Amino acid sequence: LKELDEDAPPEWKEMVESNSPEEHYDKLCDVNRKIVDDWSHKRAVLLQSMVSKSVEHSMADHSTTERASIPYVKVLVKALFRNGTKRGTERRQVAAELTAWRVTDDHLAVLREGNVIRMKSLNVKSDGKGLLQLSSKADTPMELLAPQPSRYQLRQSGYEERSALSFIRLNLLSKQKHLNLIEREVDIVGVIMKIEREGENSSIAYLTDESGLVISLTRNHTAHCADPFHIGSVEAVLPAVAEV
Repeated sequence: LKELDEDAPPEWKEMVESNSPEEHYDKLCDVNRKIVDDWSHKRAVLLQSMVSKSVEHSMADHSTTERASIPYVKVLVKALFRNGTKRGTERRQVAAELTAWRVTDDHLAVLREGNVIRMKSLNVKSDGKGLLQLSSKADTPMELLAPQPSRYQLRQSGYEERSALSFIRLNLLSKQKHLNLIEREVDIVGVIMKIEREGENSSIAYLTDESGLVISLTRNHTAHCADPFHIGSVEAVLPAVAEV
């Protein structure tokens, strides 16, 4: 940058070296202001060219570096019970986590919420926490069940369309005992009221919704993370709507 700014006009150098470049710019006459504007535009173009050349040079030095990447997607699936369960017996809600390795476009077309699909030749194992683990490969047959079950049959099998919980319902759910891994995972939409840093590696956000109930959300992060909740400039945008 030092070499780049050596060619800058005196008017631009005086501005950037002043105590307040913004005030200095406002006081410039039209001629000097145009000189500063023209150089600022030219400087941005030259800087971009320097960065591009530097990146190209760096890539040339590491032309043999490759990073292997395997596309995959994880989906929560539940077993379908067409006829529901017998009266007086507890309804089963068998759930599993499906990991589709080397997922294809055909797989993505059917792996959508609410679709009932037939899959064959899956690998199966337990994660030790009560949630069945299924996995598929690129050649795993997946097809939509025809005809698709009714909404009633889906509800009988324990399917609930994904939606955001109100904070009141979330509070009631948190007091229930013996929640499984699936029931402990929820979606919420709330307004962030305040964010506090807790030590070096965690932060707490306080949120509310139309009920007025306030909840706290804790997130662990690295010591140098300035925006752990990914909402931009915290002080500038609070309160902010967050979908979690």
